[in-house]
Amino acid sequence: MKTRTASWARTHRLGERLRDELGGELLAKFLGPETTLVPMPGHAKMRDAGTHWTARELCKVLVESGVGARWSPLLARVQTVQKSAWATPDERAALTPRRHFESLRVKSELWDLPRLTVVDDVVTSGKSLLAAVARLQLAYPDAQVRGFALIRTMSYEPVEAVKSPVEGVIVLDGEGAKRRP
Repeated sequence: MKTRTASWARTHRLGERLRDELGGELLAKFLGPETTLVPMPGHAKMRDAGTHWTARELCKVLVESGVGARWSPLLARVQTVQKSAWATPDERAALTPRRHFESLRVKSELWDLPRLTVVDDVVTSGKSLLAAVARLQLAYPDAQVRGFALIRTMSYEPVEAVKSPVEGVIVLDGEGAKRRP
């Protein structure tokens, strides 16, 4: 019980810090009181609702901290894709944005969602985040759809500090994706 309580406190402190320290214009572009947060599905089909899902936990904490209106698991992985972290360079090259797009489906449709933000814990190249945003844009053509990641890797510029928030763009680059920054 003590461990669960400590974990809850740390997680909620994260949400509060994002709300209080990120703040301002950057926070308003990606999160906010009218934004529905959508957890990024993992690389495999989810077998049961009780399965640990980091992006879902982040969405819950962000809503509880007041930086999202609600969260909804609108996206589901319907075909397993290789997890990038465990892939060889050749396998990683085969993980194109198209492959990610084809492996995702909109699980349920809600109406009148003006703002959607796909939330992920880590963004590396951005292929899966790009695909998730594209899948939601197809289902909700009138919505503003964005992606938000707690941590970024593979930076093309030096990271000056641990807390170094940036606004960037992920674009198709041939069969891959390129994140700027």
